[in-house]
Amino acid sequence: MIITMSQPGSKAMSCPSQASPVGSLLRNRLCRAALALTRCPEDAEDLTQQTLATVLARCPENLGHVGYVRSTMLHIWLDEQRSMRRRIRRIATLALSKRSARLDRDGVADAELHDLVQRAIDTLPPQQHAVVVLRLIEGLDYDDIASTLACSVEAIRASLHLARRTIRRMIGVPP
Repeated sequence: MIITMSQPGSKAMSCPSQASPVGSLLRNRLCRAALALTRCPEDAEDLTQQTLATVLARCPENLGHVGYVRSTMLHIWLDEQRSMRRRIRRIATLALSKRSARLDRDGVADAELHDLVQRAIDTLPPQQHAVVVLRLIEGLDYDDIASTLACSVEAIRASLHLARRTIRRMIGVPP
């Protein structure tokens, strides 16, 4: 069963067609809940489709139960968010290990400063940590980082600014 929520080329998110066995109240609630969670019509459509498929596969008799369907949607979304965080941590850890190996080979003159900066980077929140690693260590541009972390370029710039400010404060460099 395919339920379309948006028309090609339209920016507004519409609800599933009347041909769907899902009641209009449930459809409206699913549309609003998915859009509130994802903040993106395309991702909201994917989340709604995945929720309906999961509910139909596991327990089709609960399809009309709004609470069950919404909690299923929330669990699916939370699982995706946790997976994204784990992926960010793995990317950051891999990039930092490559950077540390490269710095060791180059003979860093001030190992104490290097360790201080490394500790400061390690204490950053996951989003800022990933942005610092991908921008400053891996050398990716803002667009690539935004697509990797599934967020806007503005969010990347803000995270990088906050991370740099935090690192400067931790190593004692004036702003």
